[in-house]
Amino acid sequence: MRSAEASPRWKPFEWAVTGLLAICSLVNDTTPYHQIDYDSLLSTNNPFSGRSIIRDVRRVSEKLYAEKKDASGTIGREARQELKRATKKDFGDNTTHWQQWIETHVKEIKPG
Repeated sequence: MRSAEASPRWKPFEWAVTGLLAICSLVNDTTPYHQIDYDSLLSTNNPFSGRSIIRDVRRVSEKLYAEKKDASGTIGREARQELKRATKKDFGDNTTHWQQWIETHVKEIKPG
């Protein structure tokens, strides 16, 4: 990788590589990526959650979340899909293999 003094042309590229390496650390994350409590308006921690309109919207939203085609989605699975899309490789949930491949092949990649 180039140093912080690298030309501005490389900066976005370095950020992209850093982002890919960060995504590698998520490939085993089993946290669901969509839950109703992630929505601050509908969260039970919302100070207005007891109001009838919020309760009604939450009830409808809970039904929609339950009907989602892919309710089993996790952060790890999304991370793996993004890495596969970006690298055209598939190392499953092996964080080390993903990181090694990116670190090894980043030298071969030339920014546009």
